[in-house]
Amino acid sequence: MAQGIVGLDIGSSAVRAVELTVDERGIASVSAFGQVGLHEGLVVGGEVRESAEVGSSIRRLWQQGEFSEKRVHIGVAGLRVITRELDLPLVAPTELDSAVRYQAADVIPFPVEQSMTSAKVLQEFKSPDGAPMLRVLVAAAHRSVIDSVVEAVQAGGLDPISIDLDSAAIARSFRDDALQGLEAVVSIGSALTLVVIHKRGQVQFVRTIDLGGQTITEAIAGTFDIPLQDAEMLKFRLVDPTFNDPSSRRAGEAAVRAIVAEIQSSLQFFSSLPEREPIQRIVLTGGGSRAAGLLDQLSESLAWPVLPIVSPPNVDLRRLGLTAEQSAVIGTTLPVPLGLALPDPYSKPFNLLPPEIEEKIAARKVKRFVFAIAAIVLVVVLGLSAWRFLNIRSARNQVNALSSQVATIQNVDIPKYNQAVALKNSVAAQQARILPAVTGEIDWLVVLNQLSQYLTPAATFSGLDMAPIPTTASTTAPSSTAKTSPATTEVGTVTGGVTVGSLAEVTTWGQLLSSAPVFFNVTTGGLSAGADGVSFSASMSINALATSTRAAQFSQVLP
Repeated sequence: MAQGIVGLDIGSSAVRAVELTVDERGIASVSAFGQVGLHEGLVVGGEVRESAEVGSSIRRLWQQGEFSEKRVHIGVAGLRVITRELDLPLVAPTELDSAVRYQAADVIPFPVEQSMTSAKVLQEFKSPDGAPMLRVLVAAAHRSVIDSVVEAVQAGGLDPISIDLDSAAIARSFRDDALQGLEAVVSIGSALTLVVIHKRGQVQFVRTIDLGGQTITEAIAGTFDIPLQDAEMLKFRLVDPTFNDPSSRRAGEAAVRAIVAEIQSSLQFFSSLPEREPIQRIVLTGGGSRAAGLLDQLSESLAWPVLPIVSPPNVDLRRLGLTAEQSAVIGTTLPVPLGLALPDPYSKPFNLLPPEIEEKIAARKVKRFVFAIAAIVLVVVLGLSAWRFLNIRSARNQVNALSSQVATIQNVDIPKYNQAVALKNSVAAQQARILPAVTGEIDWLVVLNQLSQYLTPAATFSGLDMAPIPTTASTTAPSSTAKTSPATTEVGTVTGGVTVGSLAEVTTWGQLLSSAPVFFNVTTGGLSAGADGVSFSASMSINALATSTRAAQFSQVLP
């Protein structure tokens, strides 16, 4: 049976997970992927600030993504998560962690007793005096970062089985055995940018930059003194070459230049280190990599070719049933969760999971196992005792009961059975007539409640028209290549006219209605301003979450 391996990425703007299914031949393929957005401020600098809310998002992610496994590999990143090289005398593999811990104070910028460390060997070499030495890469994270992530994962109902670095996960995602030299992966996230230099998946250098896609958003918001949500929309519009707003473009380009300068500085620093192989190419990924002008500025500023990779190489996404456009959108967000789930082909991955957490998880498993065995034994013993007692009692009364049963069957049961069969057939016939009429019908009360709940206080709806979409074979047949989601299955439409107080409230109205569980494809048009405010036409699709449950009442199979 195939084994599910899940990598969970807790980022600044979203939680994402990838499940790999490894078959009997050891071949891995992506069987599930999902992401759920996070409110600003829940995760800052890689540290979870609100474990309960992030845990709730993780639970929602597991429900929506249909993941089969609750044991997860997680990653950490941030300014308090670092990698450093350390040269040690040759030691046995079992003594490596202790030796690193002993000398970690020389390379870790925060107290060793307040951090978690892990190490892996980069190479063996000899010192100038001929003594055998090890060059190891040390991963370290402040204990507060580790504890906050573990608490959020456990609040989400999951068990963390390892904690790796996001940078190491990115390197594994982009492993290319055909590439002989070094590759630099620049992953631009919402709040952080990771510069990861690796050789066939083995990390050689990591630099964390506290700039990302949010930096561009904040620059635009500061220029126009507008909310971040509006600035985010402007940032995405800058990708369109036909969008003509010089002020927005200048603000965005200035922020992009700051990010590019930090990336260039990091790569130049690595290239200046002694005994380093040359970098062969740069790979650009991450959700912030699609920012307007970023690829062009990087290509102009760097001495290496820059490749805009939309997804890691050698990743089969066909089982997810995505379109080409969907694959391009999520491809840049895959490297971290995918790399966390991928095995390291060369050595054991970093693991910053505190030992006491591992011990608690193991003890909980043992406790559940012991309780289960004890319950089974108790049930068996009670069952055997009850069976013996009832068997003896039944044997004494069996002869007398048989005569009474025969008489009851002849005089009472057979007539009742005939009546029950006729009644069952009548009910089944009624169900067959009613069921087509109620299958797939929309619960309009739910739709109206959603409109009322998510309508802005100052908005008014006029000319409301709600209509179901007729069910046909083409709309109900399940796709052979894609998973059908109730949230994107259209069962009806709502149209009408809306009046709000100002033009800015049009955007707020659209965002609120888009966040309603039963609506999607919210569109507006025909904007006009008047004395009463701004009026426009609106339409939205009703998804299958608004489908009535009455059909279940008429589809029960009678015994």
